[in-house]
Amino acid sequence: MHRILIVDDEVIITSQLEALLTSVGYSVVGVAFSSEEAVPMARETKPDLILMDIFMEEMSSGINAAQKIKDELNIPVIFISGYSEEELVSKAKQVEPLGYLLKPFQANQVTTSIEVALHKFKIDREFKEAHDSLEKQFLERNEELISAYETIKERQQELEIRTLELEETNAVLKILIERREADKRELEEKVLANVKTLVDPYLRKLRENDLSPTQNIYLQILESNLADITAPFLRNLAMKYTGLTPKEVQVAVHVKDGKSTKQIAQIIDTTVRAVEFHRHSLRDKLNLRNKKANLRTFLMALP
Repeated sequence: MHRILIVDDEVIITSQLEALLTSVGYSVVGVAFSSEEAVPMARETKPDLILMDIFMEEMSSGINAAQKIKDELNIPVIFISGYSEEELVSKAKQVEPLGYLLKPFQANQVTTSIEVALHKFKIDREFKEAHDSLEKQFLERNEELISAYETIKERQQELEIRTLELEETNAVLKILIERREADKRELEEKVLANVKTLVDPYLRKLRENDLSPTQNIYLQILESNLADITAPFLRNLAMKYTGLTPKEVQVAVHVKDGKSTKQIAQIIDTTVRAVEFHRHSLRDKLNLRNKKANLRTFLMALP
C-alpha cells in the first residue's frame, strides 16, 4: 500500500483528497496545511509520494518546500494548483515534479497521475541502481587491470636486471619474455571480450533510455574509459603512424567504433568543428586525401 502525504492550506481540498485516496486503497500518512509543516512532516512520515499545493502562505511556497524535500529526502512530488500560467509552470518544472494537477480535478485524474508518477519514480530509481552497479563493476575491473599491469611491469623489470647479471642464461630469459608478452596479449583479448559481453549490452540499454544530464555525462565517461582500455587498435595505430597527435589518435579510435562527429565531440569534450578538423587531418596523414576511401573502413582494416 503506497503512503501519501497531502500538503494544501484548503481544508476542503485536503478532506476531499484524503477521502478519495483512502477509498482507492492508498494510505494517507499525514496532512500539512503549510509549507513550513510539510518539510518536517515529510521527514517524520517518509511517504512514497507528496501531493503539494503550489500557493499556500505565499506565492510559490509549495515549490520551495518541494525543492527542500527533493534535495534532502528524494521524495517524488505532484503539484496541485488552480493556476496554469506559463511562468508558474516553468518555475515548477525546475523541481522536476512527477505531475501537475489543476483544480478542480476529477477523481480519475488524481489516481491516474499518482499511478504514473509512482511508476516513473520506480523506473528512475531502478535505472540509477543499475548505473551505480555498473560504475562499481567498472571501478573494480579497472583496479584489477591496474594491479595486473603493475605486476607485469614489476616482473619485466626484474627480468631485465636478471638478464644483465646472468648473461649465460640469456636464451632462456628471452623465451620467458616472449611467453610473458603472449600472456599479456591474451589478457588484453580476454578483457576486451569480457567488456564487450558483460558491459556493452548494459551501456546500450542505458543509452536507449531517457537519462538525466548527469547520467548522460557518467555514461559518456564510462564509454570513453572503456574505449581506452579495450582498444589494442590504439597502440597499433600510434606505432604505425608516429606523426599522429594524441587527440587525432583519440578521434581515430571513436571513428573506428562508429561514433558520429557529434558523439565524438561529446565524449572527448570538444567542439564539432574541432572533431571535423581532426578527421580532415587524419585523412591527410593517412594518405586518404582526394580518395574515395572511407576513413572508418580504412581504420578497421588496420591490424
